[in-house]
Amino acid sequence: MTDAAVAGPQVIIGLGIAIFVMIYLVLKTRVYALLALIIAASLAGLIGGMPPNEVISAITTGFGKTLSTIGLVIGFGVMMGRILEVTGAGQRMAYAILNLLGKNKEEPRWR
Repeated sequence: MTDAAVAGPQVIIGLGIAIFVMIYLVLKTRVYALLALIIAASLAGLIGGMPPNEVISAITTGFGKTLSTIGLVIGFGVMMGRILEVTGAGQRMAYAILNLLGKNKEEPRWR
């Protein structure tokens, strides 16, 4: 049996375990999603057969590339949210939407 034949199922099993752990951490233990994602990515890499130093390198590289493309959008969104909070515009928007929808209709119908 070659290494490639062993690596395929091992990677799939690692990915399955990592997804289960991430969902469990977020839903049951209320761990922050970012921390759960890092733990799950680490588990997937380690169970998949990557050396620990390569797992860390892959996570930091992937995180850096993601932040380089979406970082400005997140930053501007945070600033806009803070401005809406400080000025009271967020609360005013919420009241306007409630007035538009009517009383007791603020919950979506699919819930």
